[in-house]
Amino acid sequence: MCFLSLVQVSFAQEVEIEVDAEDREKAIRLTDQGISQIERGNYPAAIRDIEDAISIDSTFHPAYINLYSAYINTQGDKSNLIKLLEKGNRVFREDDELTYYLGYVYYEKNELEKAIELFSEAIRYSKINGEDFPLVYAYHFNRGNAHLKLARYQKAVEDFSYALKLNPDHPDILVNKGISHYRLDQKSQACRDWRKSVEEGSDTATKYINQFCR
Repeated sequence: MCFLSLVQVSFAQEVEIEVDAEDREKAIRLTDQGISQIERGNYPAAIRDIEDAISIDSTFHPAYINLYSAYINTQGDKSNLIKLLEKGNRVFREDDELTYYLGYVYYEKNELEKAIELFSEAIRYSKINGEDFPLVYAYHFNRGNAHLKLARYQKAVEDFSYALKLNPDHPDILVNKGISHYRLDQKSQACRDWRKSVEEGSDTATKYINQFCR
């Protein structure tokens, strides 16, 4: 038995991909096994199960999400994760979450320009899909972190400011926004950010205040 899976390829267009019902059931079962392995901390086994799920049914969206969750808890080579997230992005066009995850893999590899490119794509897609998804603030936060690492402090401030609109009072965003302000010789704004971060429970900000705000 086969059924049709609707896969979004643009804001206004969908395509139908025929999926065998038995294959979908296998993909669900393997993904569930992988999730159980993640919960046990057995990430290599989780990766094997979920990669098998994707090889059987590439249109099962939760498999990609959980594959990322498994890989992100491991050290070492993530080239196959990149390949499969790229595959997911070809299947699920304008998917801001998958695009963000791919960007974060490049961010961890310190390929910051590529990460910024993908974070920017995720941000564009979120404007279409809706910014109410809880992870959207992180698209801006981590693009800001990439700009901060590249000494693009004004761009970092802009990204951190937008991230705070989506997730007000997040202590880590406030810490990094303060660092960016300080690098721009805006000490009073930096100290204001750090003090606010301390109010939200940040220990890191206390160190910056003691060092730079006396």
